[in-house]
Amino acid sequence: MSQVEDAGLEVTDARQGEEVQSFGDVGAFVWYLLAVSWSIPEFDLQTFDAALRRLHARRRVEPLRVRQKRLRVVAHSG
Repeated sequence: MSQVEDAGLEVTDARQGEEVQSFGDVGAFVWYLLAVSWSIPEFDLQTFDAALRRLHARRRVEPLRVRQKRLRVVAHSG
């Protein structure tokens, strides 16, 4: 929060939580990772090919669920 306050904003609410995203298949998960490149900056298909193939083999029946920590900050200028 100090970065927000150092920028001259007053924090009125801040909460941490967890979000669960489900992907029907590994291809959808890969598309997501490529679309939101900041989530795993070092992600590329060649480097992670073997791991993605193993994940695909394990996830044929149920969706792939990914848990992500989230932070919500509400702030305004004083």
